[in-house]
Order: sequence, then C-alpha cells, then structure tokens
Amino acid sequence: MQGRRNQSGVMSKENKVSGDETAGDYKTKNTALFKGFGVFEILSVIVVLFASDLLVGYVLSYLTDRVVGIWLFAAFTLKFVITISYAVWLHAIRNGSLRGIIRFSWKGFDPVMILWGIILTIAANIVLEPLLVVFPDKYMRMLENAIGSGGWALVTSVIAAPFFEEMLFRGVIQKEISARYGVAKGVIFAALIFGLVHIIPQQVIAAFVIGIVLGYIYVKTKSLISVVLIHGANNAIAQFSLILTDDITVTARELISSDKVYFAIYALSSIFLIIFVAGFIRFCRHTPLIMQNEPEK
Repeated sequence: MQGRRNQSGVMSKENKVSGDETAGDYKTKNTALFKGFGVFEILSVIVVLFASDLLVGYVLSYLTDRVVGIWLFAAFTLKFVITISYAVWLHAIRNGSLRGIIRFSWKGFDPVMILWGIILTIAANIVLEPLLVVFPDKYMRMLENAIGSGGWALVTSVIAAPFFEEMLFRGVIQKEISARYGVAKGVIFAALIFGLVHIIPQQVIAAFVIGIVLGYIYVKTKSLISVVLIHGANNAIAQFSLILTDDITVTARELISSDKVYFAIYALSSIFLIIFVAGFIRFCRHTPLIMQNEPEK
C-alpha cells in the first residue's frame, strides 16, 4: 500500500514508512549520518583507555617518585587525550569525516534540564547510600590517598574529569553505540561502560546510575555542555565533602543529625528517582530507531 501524497505529489511525512519499506530501511536511507562503532571498536577504545593509563602511570613513576596533584592532573588529562584522539581517528577512518562526533553547542543549553540533572544526581547518591555502604571501604580509602584533597585534586575532579569523561563516554561512545544499535541502547551501554571503568564497586554502581541520567540529558539537549556542567556539579559536591570532613566515605546519613530530616530527604530523593526511572523506561520503549542519527541542534 502506498502512502498518501499531498497536492504536490510528495508523500506525506507521516506515511513515508509504509508498504514493504521497514523502519530499518528508512533509517538506513534517510538518517544514517555516520556508521557507529561495533563491539570490536568499542572494546578497542576501552583497551586504549586502560593501556594509556598504564603507560602514563609508568612514565610518571619514572619521572618522579613523589606523586603530587599536578602530576595526577597531567596523567589524567594525557590518558584521556590519547583515548579520545584514537576514538576520533577511528571514527574518521570509518566515515571519512568527523561529522557527528563530539558536539559542544549552546543551542541545546537548558538551565532547567541542568538543574533537574543536578537534583537527580544528588538524589541517586542519597538513595544508593544504603547499598553502597555494604561494600568494604578500603578501595575508597586507596582512592582518597591517591587523589588527595588539594587544589590540583579539585581541578582534576571538578573540571578535567567532567570535561574529558563526557567527551569520551557521551560524545563518542554513546553517540557511536546509538548510531549503530539505537538511542536507548546507546544511553544504557555507555553508562555501563562508564561505571565499569571506575573499577571501585561503590563508584561502579553510582557511576552507572548517574551515567544513565547524563546520557538521557545528552539525548535531550544534544550538547555536551549540559552534561559536563551536571557532572562537574556532582563531583564538586563529593570533593567539597571530602575537604570539609576529610573522609571520602562520609554519607549523607552521617552528615544529617536529625533522623526526621534525613528520612524526609531520602523519601523525596526516592520520589525524584522513581519519576526519572519511569520516564526513562517510557523513553526506551517509545524512542524509535530512526531518531538515532538525528542531526544535533
């Protein structure tokens, strides 16, 4: 059956996927702006990230036996520059151009969405606390000793980490998975990889949930600026908490002395998170594949 045509003889937009043409065919013919990475390419990016981490760490240990904040900042920055450069090169080789990768745009800037994202990341951290405290804190102590709480640690955590991590995990990995497998899978699997590379159990779980929030907001705003700011705010709260308490494992329960206030905040955080999860499930069920390569704003 052919779709209806308007007076000029052009098939109407709402009927152009019809007859024997499948949604997949339509996606391929009309919206495939670039070829996304497959499993092998994604794995190669992760391998490069860990390999560059080891390489930079080895060079750092060779240059100095005293690990200080500025060296950690340099090491963190360098390993992400190497990994992102490799991913961009791989994208260019596969597609013949850099079109569709790593987009910073003020057109998608939405203060309300950013505020909502910050609230959701705070809510997620509070709701997950009872689960995360069951894990041994020795790995978090090791992380605390490694990153410290000085000025360079603050710069690394609040500025460098959000900027480079969002470029890689949302700007590259999520976009590439979305282009090949669909938007919902792009958000979920990019968040999963984002969580796993944090290695420490507490951070793996929290980063996965927060990665879902960041990935969803990235889809909605189509710009890395919003998710970088949300990510930075989340890390700033954690870093300032470490500075004020000198304890990386401190929880909201320990900071809030009143049981009534804490449980009220926990209940409100749970409500926010439930609303988001319900909306995200609906998003996953109703987001068509043909949206996956939609041009950015």
